[in-house]
Amino acid sequence: MTYSILNAFDLMARLKQEIAKGGTVDLAVAFWGAGAGQELGLDGGRKARIVCNLDMGGTNPHEIRALKDLGCDVRAHSRLHAKLGVVGDSFSFLGSSNMSANGLGFEGEDTAGWEEANVAFPTVDASVEQRFHDLWTAADTITEERLKQAEEAWLLRQRTNRTILPPDAKRRTFLETLKEDPLFFEAFNVHVVVYDELDPEDQAVADQGHAKAQRLYGSEFWVYWDWTDLPRDAILVDFRKPRRGYLAFDGIYRRDPTFKDFNESGESFQPAYKINDIEGLEVGQDRDALRVAVKRYISDHAQDESYCFPINALRDYL
Repeated sequence: MTYSILNAFDLMARLKQEIAKGGTVDLAVAFWGAGAGQELGLDGGRKARIVCNLDMGGTNPHEIRALKDLGCDVRAHSRLHAKLGVVGDSFSFLGSSNMSANGLGFEGEDTAGWEEANVAFPTVDASVEQRFHDLWTAADTITEERLKQAEEAWLLRQRTNRTILPPDAKRRTFLETLKEDPLFFEAFNVHVVVYDELDPEDQAVADQGHAKAQRLYGSEFWVYWDWTDLPRDAILVDFRKPRRGYLAFDGIYRRDPTFKDFNESGESFQPAYKINDIEGLEVGQDRDALRVAVKRYISDHAQDESYCFPINALRDYL
């Protein structure tokens, strides 16, 4: 039997390639993180059946809602830990990669950075196909009540657990991790945001948003103004473009969909709270090098005022 052993990156690339061909998509993968469906190309009207585990707190329920919005038929299996799938009539796989932190580069099972191994077949393996059928048949329809319970489990896990990193991960610098372990940043959906410094009149409007965010959610909150396409579940590495001088690094912020966007005086605001690091990784001594990389990136992607892009896009500019 012909097969290949793929790591998480290679499996992601192969899955995207096979899904783009059209045909059916059957995936029984326990844990799903933010953005997985779109990253796989499931937003193209593909017919997809997905089995996930909603009960262990390792699946982001917001992503399950997103998958359903994309037209995927999603079911839940409370004992699922499998990772297998069949795409079209010429590809199947099984292995250790989730659509999450330790698998295809998203959040999830809280093990970002671990090495994965997956067996891929250039055909539909009958045993994989049958196993999916069995899991699909045993899985439950996802009700709104089930999703709300999953949201509670997800929030509890986020508040009580820290990510389990490989032993050397916390010894790396921010830039070393960006160069050597991009899955880590994809796991937490880390983006860079760059925006123009506000003039005094606009700053007064933004300050109204800051004040309301702090009344609603707490003193550590800040807001972005009228940035409606800002990721709702992400970590933001924040840079400000002053009228004169260099880009200014303004810190790291967490966007959590638990804390809803809001309107104030007819303006739209997107709340975020400041964090000191990303699972122990501080920008610290890498601030200047990161700033230079951001400047190079925006020089190549010139647009009017603001930018928001995955931090891994900077790897070509380091």
